[in-house]
Amino acid sequence: MKYIAALLVSFALVSPALAQTNSSSLQVKAKEAQAQAQKEIKDAKEALKSKVQNVKEKEKAVEEDLKTKVQQEKRALVGSSTTFLMEQFKAFETKRAAVQKEIEDGQKSLQNTIEKQREGAKKEIETLKVQLDKKLKGIKDEQKKTAVENVFDQLNKVKDTWIDNFKKSTDQIEKVAGNILSRADKAAANGKDITAVMAQLTTAKTAIAQARSLIEIEAGKTYSVTVGAEANLKSDVTKSRDALKQDLEKIQQSIKSARDAVQQAAVTLAKIPNVNKLEVASSTTSAPASTSTAQ
Repeated sequence: MKYIAALLVSFALVSPALAQTNSSSLQVKAKEAQAQAQKEIKDAKEALKSKVQNVKEKEKAVEEDLKTKVQQEKRALVGSSTTFLMEQFKAFETKRAAVQKEIEDGQKSLQNTIEKQREGAKKEIETLKVQLDKKLKGIKDEQKKTAVENVFDQLNKVKDTWIDNFKKSTDQIEKVAGNILSRADKAAANGKDITAVMAQLTTAKTAIAQARSLIEIEAGKTYSVTVGAEANLKSDVTKSRDALKQDLEKIQQSIKSARDAVQQAAVTLAKIPNVNKLEVASSTTSAPASTSTAQ
């Protein structure tokens, strides 16, 4: 009995110590578990942060790659556009030079033909002069004879003067037509409809060609007075003058037709919005179009 009591007392004395030991051990384990949990949380955060960083870097790489491709495509597009504009500008300049050369060649050709025709006419005029002098020998009135001789000289001189004037007129009309064509080509290069303008210029070109042909023919013509009876000298002179007048009026009408067609083409061209501001750019970096009407 005493032994049991002693054992109980001993157990009572040992239990608090054991309890204290167990509590400390639990606290240590709890702290270790807490530390482990914190470490795992920290590692998880670091892993997540690393993944987010990787995603951002990939997104940035994709964005940079896309940006590079866009820039490359843009440069390619600009290069293609520049090439197109340069080719268009070159074609425009080539055509304008060809038109200018055609005009100049036509004017030189007309001048050469006129000179050749005049050379041939001079010989015929000399022959006609001799024939006229023979016929005038039968005219007794010296004043009438002198008047007829003066008319003969004037007829051919007047013709030559008008030939020069007609040539200048056709040259000027053709120059204006060339300028209109240049402006029309610029309008076409900017997407404008120039169908009506071109039709009118074609009409003008045909009229100019007809006028030139008439001028060439007229340059080789000669005029004289057909002398009959002395009483009919006035009538004979009038007939010669009328013949020259009719020939000159025919050329005048042809030139008028050409001028009217060119004027109508200019009016039609002017109806195109901002036509005087339209230019053919040589590149995408060309200076803004001038408002000048110079060709």
